Amino acid sequence: MKALPMFAGVALAGVAALMSGPASAKVSAEEAAKLGIEGTELTPIGAIRAGNAEGTIPAWEGGITTPPAGYEEGKWYVDPYKDDQILFTITAQNYEQYADKLSPGTIAMLKKYPDTFKLNVYPSRRSASYPEWLYENSIWNASNTDWCDPPPDGPNSAQRCVPRDTWRPGVFFPIPKDGGEAMYNHTFYFFGKWFTSVAYGFNAFPDGDYAEHVKRERWLQVMYLEGDERPTGDIFDRNGGAAWCFSQEDLAPPRTAGTMFSG
Repeated sequence: MKALPMFAGVALAGVAALMSGPASAKVSAEEAAKLGIEGTELTPIGAIRAGNAEGTIPAWEGGITTPPAGYEEGKWYVDPYKDDQILFTITAQNYEQYADKLSPGTIAMLKKYPDTFKLNVYPSRRSASYPEWLYENSIWNASNTDWCDPPPDGPNSAQRCVPRDTWRPGVFFPIPKDGGEAMYNHTFYFFGKWFTSVAYGFNAFPDGDYAEHVKRERWLQVMYLEGDERPTGDIFDRNGGAAWCFSQEDLAPPRTAGTMFSG
């Protein structure tokens, strides 16, 4: 029986070292009934559907399911909320009244740059959405996905693989009960079946200067491909099959341009 293994990374190995098992990851029918596309306590991927008591976070109502007006494939993203107005601005002069909502790093920036650093606060939005097949699969997974038993050979392996016949492409554990299940969800989250992007990064320095980094990334999320979409060959099947494949090419700065790596 094939299984999908979690990749062996330093951070994940550290988490796994704290675990014991395997214990069943399936939730009860009563718990699974909390999940649904509409009208349930939890969204199909396990988030709390309702907004918060203060009214600052709205309920999830399905998110954005069609491209915003003006969007063109392959072009820059369009802001779907460009008409939203600023609710208030946090500055070095008033940050203390919001201190319980700010990270230590943000507070340090406000103190260090009192005249230029500020935070404009806009209405919260819950715009996330996924394909309906992912919702349905995630709901199914809640009652079916389980850990390999016995686990694979090696240390800290109790929560490192799931049998292929216990999961469908989606969120593995929409109602996670421990850190291992949460990490599995995070590691294999859905970001599209494939994509190519050009990513820009900037390292800013205290004097206002910055260093630009530009990379071209290509990703293929194999675990979400089925039927004719799925590539064939040993590399995609051995040890339970590849979860994803990727490559990254440096475009800037000039000293690293042309550098590539893949996995």
